[in-house]
Amino acid sequence: MRFPLPPKKNGQYQQGVMQRLGLLFQYLEMEDQLIPYYFKAKPCTNPGIMYFNGIHGRVDQKDVHFDADKLGINSTLIGLGVPRVVQDVIGPFAQMLYNDMKEHTTTGWDVMMRNDAYSTRAYMSFKYMPSATFGLVPDHFSTREINWCETFDKSSGWYDKALTETVLEAIAFGEAGDAHVEWKCIE
Repeated sequence: MRFPLPPKKNGQYQQGVMQRLGLLFQYLEMEDQLIPYYFKAKPCTNPGIMYFNGIHGRVDQKDVHFDADKLGINSTLIGLGVPRVVQDVIGPFAQMLYNDMKEHTTTGWDVMMRNDAYSTRAYMSFKYMPSATFGLVPDHFSTREINWCETFDKSSGWYDKALTETVLEAIAFGEAGDAHVEWKCIE
């Protein structure tokens, strides 16, 4: 089991989604049993391999696009990269929810609930508009573009779940909002 705990400062867990879990480990006197968990691959001499559309690439390669242009993906979108696009989709929600936690408000949650009827896929298809700074024509994403993001962000079918679930998971795992996490597991 892996735990995305907030960083500690002066022996205290900082504010974060999993702060209470850190406090539970302290209460149970289990902190000495927590060891680092490497959620993302560290640079190594033998990185993992990806294979899409008949093209091999290493996990650490940033310039392999697996013929996304042949699938009809806009070259500007390819250049932005999936992580930046996904952050643009869910980041604003995550930031609002994170601000709610810090400020003890419900503003972000109210916005999230107004969009709760959407799956991540439906939100990207019908409501999301890319940031103006991206240099894209202001338009919703096509099924092809959404599938491209989904493939390189998570896995097939991932964007069919609720937008709220996607956002809350991104916050919990330190992928969005102000959250910074230190991955730990029990020895």
